[in-house]
Amino acid sequence: KNLNAALEKWGEPGGDFLLGANFSMAEVIIAPFVMRFGWWDYFRGINALKTIEELGCDRLARWVRAVQSRKSVTETFHDMERETQLNYFKFRGSTPCKATIVVKGGTIELTHIDR
Repeated sequence: KNLNAALEKWGEPGGDFLLGANFSMAEVIIAPFVMRFGWWDYFRGINALKTIEELGCDRLARWVRAVQSRKSVTETFHDMERETQLNYFKFRGSTPCKATIVVKGGTIELTHIDR
């Protein structure tokens, strides 16, 4: 919600990036993390963009979609094979598990973890 508020306050009009229609260093720096939102869905069963939308963070959702669909981002992001991703989690000592969340009253509630 803080990022949504910051984008609403300081984001320039004319587009969905921080600087409106202009892709900035802010997006360059954060793009790899935004592109990994798909991992949440695959490994945890949580659709990050859908959750952002359910929280009412419309400006943030537009920003995420804009970053994820920018050609320079999609052409330079390598979505690792699932086996490589699993090895990454194992190396970090984390086990992929599915989680169930519910958005209630503008907050996220974790309702179940399937390990």
